[in-house]
Amino acid sequence: MKKLLLLCIWIGICSTLFAQQNTFKIDYGFYISEGLKNIDVENEKDEAKKQLAMTALMASIFQEEDKPVAQAYVNKDYLWISSGLLQESIQITNKAKDESFILYPQLKQYSLTPSITDKILDLGDSYDLLSDLAVEFVKGKEKTIAGYPCKLAQIKVASNTEQPVYVDIWYTEEVPTLYWGEYAYLAKLPGAALQISAMGIGLEARQITKEDMDLSIFQVPEDYTLVEAPFDDSNSGPQAVADNRLLYTDSVSGLVGLMDSLMNPITEAVYTYIAQYDGEQAIASNSNYKYGTMNLNGEPILPFTYDYLAYDENSASFSFNVENQYGLLDRNGKTIIPAKYEHISFPIKGLATFQKNGRYGLVDLKAKEVVPPTHDYILENSETHFTTLENDGKYSLYTIHGNKKITDQAYDYLALSDEPTIFLASKGGKYGYIDHTGKTIIPFQYAYASSFANGVAQVLIEDAEDYIWINTKGQKVKPAEHE
Repeated sequence: MKKLLLLCIWIGICSTLFAQQNTFKIDYGFYISEGLKNIDVENEKDEAKKQLAMTALMASIFQEEDKPVAQAYVNKDYLWISSGLLQESIQITNKAKDESFILYPQLKQYSLTPSITDKILDLGDSYDLLSDLAVEFVKGKEKTIAGYPCKLAQIKVASNTEQPVYVDIWYTEEVPTLYWGEYAYLAKLPGAALQISAMGIGLEARQITKEDMDLSIFQVPEDYTLVEAPFDDSNSGPQAVADNRLLYTDSVSGLVGLMDSLMNPITEAVYTYIAQYDGEQAIASNSNYKYGTMNLNGEPILPFTYDYLAYDENSASFSFNVENQYGLLDRNGKTIIPAKYEHISFPIKGLATFQKNGRYGLVDLKAKEVVPPTHDYILENSETHFTTLENDGKYSLYTIHGNKKITDQAYDYLALSDEPTIFLASKGGKYGYIDHTGKTIIPFQYAYASSFANGVAQVLIEDAEDYIWINTKGQKVKPAEHE
């Protein structure tokens, strides 16, 4: 039970929560169930219940009146999450590029971080990674939180106790999926989590507003300095990086090493950082802050010669930095694109966005620049088109072949979709859809709209209370028709 109490405290009191685009702002506060509120701490005989009630009381003390415990801004492309507890930190994430940073506003510093890490559950006789546990979507369970209809999902985290213990997640499909840090399991949901709790303690959305946000909020400020992320020793137990692989810290040097679940050292504590394993390989940095990779036995795979190294599972490639120039490697360390760019993204549809002399272009996996670096910023690409964001905050659509501009007018927003010839667009505060020639095919008449996926999109008509689904002809369809 003590291990489960640690899980509750982690969920309820965490230290790293949380041109223009329609963005949802979520204010979170602590959630305490009515059952816990009604426990008489002084007279309660059940020690477990008493400890839970004390944890709930501690949470209520942390909650300042009219001040959220955490705030989140979320839209289709970006995440911004800040905690109001202790020293403020902010995590910003570009979903499409799977890039994430932690900002430290008081220090004007930032560090690179995985957009999703994982959480080890120490259940006494075993270790489990929370994201490895199954998410069960409970049919027929619905309620409203902060004005949004929510459905219930559950994760069973313990079944060897008298009563099964669950993480309860109430989520809404009307707000884009929200995830961060060790909350990897939230990425499995079809919408934003508005209440997360275990054993009656957790977080709950208090207020949700929809705003037109300047996209600069999701960028690292120019006056911030890049620093190494401090090793996270906030967990009460060792941090799991793979099955039967944990980290330990040297109490004198502060460096970390690798050990097995029986606490037998596998490597010496000579690393400043060891990431989660992807398969049988993990990124690490040595005491000289040089990056490489190691196998499950701690043996080097990629040499520790890189100034920066990050891995993308979707493209099975590494982004690396040598002398302030970026390139790409394959999983075996073979160079795909030489380190000659100021920045490079992971490949999407066989193309990577690169920056040269402050301008952006696209390069293929043969290192050929198929779109020259002539654009202020490239947001996303398909196999045939890409969208740009210009310095005036306006969006444009281009063909990859020939770098031809399709749109003859500037839009407030543009997004690609699963439909290769239909694009979501916004102008004059309204949303509609254009085709691959720039022609309007569904009028600009919606207060909000999503990109097409599986032949349907979700839209909101002005002054309407509920979203509806439409097909590629703009016709309303019933939810059952696309499920």
